[in-house]
Amino acid sequence: MLTGEAAVIHSHYAHIVGYGKLHELLRPSHPYFENAAAQILNFQSYRDGDTILAYPKVVDPSRRNPYARHRTRQKHTQRTVSKIMRLKEAQRWTDLRFAVLVFTMPHQVSKWLSKRPADAPAAWRLFERWWRQDYASIVHQGDAQSVYVNLHKWSTRSPNTPHYHFHMIIPNKVFVQCTDATDEDDNPAYELKHVPYHKQRGGTEVPYSDLELASLKHAWTVRVAGLARRHRILTTREIEALACDVYVQFIDLRDPGNLPKLVHRINYQSRHWIEDYAVYTNDHPHADNPPPWLEHYDNRTRIYGWMQSLTTLAGPADPKDKAKLSPINARPMEYIGGLSLYALQNAPTGPLSGLDLARDGPLIYPLTPHDLDWLTRAIRPPSY
Repeated sequence: MLTGEAAVIHSHYAHIVGYGKLHELLRPSHPYFENAAAQILNFQSYRDGDTILAYPKVVDPSRRNPYARHRTRQKHTQRTVSKIMRLKEAQRWTDLRFAVLVFTMPHQVSKWLSKRPADAPAAWRLFERWWRQDYASIVHQGDAQSVYVNLHKWSTRSPNTPHYHFHMIIPNKVFVQCTDATDEDDNPAYELKHVPYHKQRGGTEVPYSDLELASLKHAWTVRVAGLARRHRILTTREIEALACDVYVQFIDLRDPGNLPKLVHRINYQSRHWIEDYAVYTNDHPHADNPPPWLEHYDNRTRIYGWMQSLTTLAGPADPKDKAKLSPINARPMEYIGGLSLYALQNAPTGPLSGLDLARDGPLIYPLTPHDLDWLTRAIRPPSY
């Protein structure tokens, strides 16, 4: 009869969730991370059907450890997405979608901002004027919409290079006054209403009409040009030729299979710069330490509009809903405890695998002997 860990793991596939980031971030090699490496105590494991999903439990992380930052961000994302899904269910929304926008600035403006002590406040003032004045007037009911936004100062591929840009997530819901209802005190009542998307010639529905999108891009370029003109960052000719890069996508939750895309997007834009810096310096061991404009930046998310009250609107979580959700199918999992690497390696149904949360869903892959050797060395030795 099987007992202990062997009984738990018997006839189950085993995946280490987030192995890719664990390997990149737990023990970075650059001198900047001296004394910042952490160790794995065990793997907090959950059962999802015939699969064991194991989450590394890390001990002794310093504030500078990139993997600790990564896990903190993931927990925040899980709470945010849980609130969104509770609200979706409470409102019986069948048409929830999110516009995803990225607005950039030219390199000269980014470089100028990075040299100013109040660089982030200056960038946020630019954004707030665009959001409160331009977006509100260009988009139908734009003044009643909400946005989840982050300012990134750095380039993913080269974190020490200033690259100031904004990431936005905008739901297709507006918070408006009811025309035919009041609250219990006879004051105006408000409701969340649907914002229809625009149908293109080919039948695809998009968050903005061609005119709205062109106007939003133009308004942002005008804002950046005004900053460049006031502070003489660009020449008159450069300002006249300025066209800021703007990227627009959308996430359609009418298809439940797109939920991982929302999780990935929130994770991506709210990540700490130190994650990208660790990945970069693993490949560039002689890179400079992070510059002052980056080192003390925390990339805190700002929320404008009704999503500021997301916790209140979503209501308290049902204790039954606090179970950890599977990254494979979003169903609640059964917690089975902390397992050792040895137990996971010796699952009888196949080799131990990694599972990463990619933009289009979970990516599962076998771990190589090199991966297993690295994991063995990352485990905290037992104390006797």
